[in-house]
Amino acid sequence: MKKHFFRAVGILIGVLGILGLGISIYQKYPEYQYDKVVSQLTIVTPDDINKKIETGEKFVLFTGRKTCPDCRKFVSKLKKIQVDIGEDMLILYLNSEDRLDTSIQLFRDLYEIEEVPSLIIFANGESTALNPESTVLDIEDKIYDLQ
Repeated sequence: MKKHFFRAVGILIGVLGILGLGISIYQKYPEYQYDKVVSQLTIVTPDDINKKIETGEKFVLFTGRKTCPDCRKFVSKLKKIQVDIGEDMLILYLNSEDRLDTSIQLFRDLYEIEEVPSLIIFANGESTALNPESTVLDIEDKIYDLQ
C-alpha cells in the first residue's frame, strides 16, 4: 500500500515539474519572439534618428522594450508590417529599456512618446504618430499615405 502511495506521489511530483517547466518556457516565449523580430530591424540611437530626420529620410520608428508586455504583443503586428512594407519603408528600432539614458528621455520628450509601444512615421522632416492598437492594415495604409 505504501509502495503505491509513494509511486503516485512521485508521478504527481513529476507531472507538476513538467507543467512548471512548460509554463516557464511559455512565459519566456514572447521575450524570445520580441528579440527575434527586433533583431531584423535597424537598431538606432537618438543621434542616428536625428541624423536621418535632418537628411529628410523617410522611415518608421518603433520605440519599445522587451520588458513591456504591450510591446511584446505589438511585435507580432510589427512582424507582419515589416514583411508587407519592409522594402518600401525602412523600419527602425529604438530600445527604450535604459530609463537613465538622457538622450532617450530627451528624444521621447521631444516627440511626445509618453508610453511604449510607439510607432512614428518620419517623412520630409515631419513626424506622424500612429496608434499601435490599430489593425495592421490601418497602420500600413497610413504609412503608404504619408510616403
